[in-house]
Amino acid sequence: MQSCPHTLVSVADKMKQSEDSLSVKRNYYRIQNQDFKSIQLLKDNYRLNIPSDSINSLIAQDKFPFRLDITKTLSDNYPDKIEFHCSIYDTLGRYIGGLAPPYFKGDYDYKKHWHSLFDSCLNSNTKIESFDVEEVRNNKDAPFSIMFVLDHSPSMGNSRALKLQQAVHKVLYAIKPTDMIGVVKFTKDLFYEVKLTDSAQKYRNEFQIDSLNRKKYGGGTAMYDAIAFSIQELAKIQNNSKKIIILFSDGGDNMSKIKFDSTLKLARTNKIAVYSIAYGMADSVVEVLSRHTGGKFFQILSSKEFPYVFKDIYTMLNNYYLVSYRPPQCLSRHHIRLNIDLLQTGQPQFWANAMYDKSMLTEYDLPGTIVMLNIEFEIGSYQINENSISQLQNVAQSMINNTQMKIKINGHTDDIGKDEANLLLSKQRAEEVRRKLIELGVDSTRILSEGYGEKRPLVPNTSDENRKKNRRTEFEVIY
Repeated sequence: MQSCPHTLVSVADKMKQSEDSLSVKRNYYRIQNQDFKSIQLLKDNYRLNIPSDSINSLIAQDKFPFRLDITKTLSDNYPDKIEFHCSIYDTLGRYIGGLAPPYFKGDYDYKKHWHSLFDSCLNSNTKIESFDVEEVRNNKDAPFSIMFVLDHSPSMGNSRALKLQQAVHKVLYAIKPTDMIGVVKFTKDLFYEVKLTDSAQKYRNEFQIDSLNRKKYGGGTAMYDAIAFSIQELAKIQNNSKKIIILFSDGGDNMSKIKFDSTLKLARTNKIAVYSIAYGMADSVVEVLSRHTGGKFFQILSSKEFPYVFKDIYTMLNNYYLVSYRPPQCLSRHHIRLNIDLLQTGQPQFWANAMYDKSMLTEYDLPGTIVMLNIEFEIGSYQINENSISQLQNVAQSMINNTQMKIKINGHTDDIGKDEANLLLSKQRAEEVRRKLIELGVDSTRILSEGYGEKRPLVPNTSDENRKKNRRTEFEVIY
């Protein structure tokens, strides 16, 4: 694990020293255009009727000056509705608005820009014939409670630490009056510098721009402890705000008492999205943290990008296009593809992909997660009823999608019959489920099985309905 950025970072900083600050590109957007410097120039050129083959040539060279980014996917209302946030940026990373109601001003159907949408699952690729797009600006649905969690370990160095703090201080002047802000700095110790407050004067005044005084900050990196502390502070907020952590780190954790899995579980339990910024070769787990909590991951190589990445995250939270549609029903991973036709040529110039997972078990399920299914067996037997095979096919597909996952199958019975017979039957049924999953293509080394008979009822065995609940098969994630 690297505790400080690689040489690549310092090289990138040197290369950018000569760049004008107004034209610094956000490398984390990976826009590679060298031909257009602004949207206006493209519009001017398009008015002059650039031949379509010239435009196609630029697109083929990956030089089209816009990027589409799907920033958040919302699948809680599946199968009735899927929603996702997306943003369009120009070469300099500036947000492009006005392409959907209520801000669209064209005298033609705005949908001409939103060329097509596809939702693919397993072997099907479904074109979504009807979808809605709405532009959200200066999001007023709910305020944000945002905790900045900032790495101040010695590897940052004074120069970068000062630039980091200056960048955060700058974005504090763009915060909406309804939002709450807090700041935690960390090395091996935590410094709760700005306690969560909606007072702009307070959080601007209390935020300190200081050098890495070793007597104050010391060494080590307790990143998970800092994140966990920030989650607990955000969880105390009782209003309806959307709770966000913006994490900045240049290395890996080496001092925390809490483990990564516990930190992730804490974030997900409290519905806190983590937007992480990795400077240089920071620990890849911060990307996992963002992906599994509904946040977004950014990797930057130059300290010149510090002011932009914080501003862009806040812009992204408040300004986006909201796309909604009814998805095809499929209990597995879904892959979204959205195509944009900015020039109204009838062909998309750029696109973006995203994924959401409606599998029985997903990569987001932490060890200890239990999914309960009512697998039916023939009476007094461990033979699986044909009606339950489709459920096991879904479980098997989940395991195939997530090749690192290991599970344990727990069999349970009600209290009818002798204890010894129930225990044996539960073991046989759990093993039969395991055998069926192996038959469906899951590696045998990834599945354990155990039977508990009537020892672990969910509810008292006092009615037929309760006994049915107790006759269950559990699929427990163990890795």
